[in-house]
Amino acid sequence: MSVYKERVSVTLGKHYLDFLARLVEEGIYMDRGSAIRAALRLLFRFHGIPPFARAFPVRSGKVLERKERKKEDDREAPTSGKEGPICGG
Repeated sequence: MSVYKERVSVTLGKHYLDFLARLVEEGIYMDRGSAIRAALRLLFRFHGIPPFARAFPVRSGKVLERKERKKEDDREAPTSGKEGPICGG
């Protein structure tokens, strides 16, 4: 079974490029792509999207807002107190 992949081009500012280079230089990630994929996994987790989800969580044909997902998650299990990844703009 083959996994579908597609190359995506993203333009990043110097700040992000420098930070990615530092992560690679320090041996935290093998390459920039690995660091970006790890960041995407954190982003998806933050928004309540499970790994390898085929679709976004939906209700009545619309994507659930973050607050709605959080309410549903709170009903299922207690939170760790973490709000999510810290991102720079």
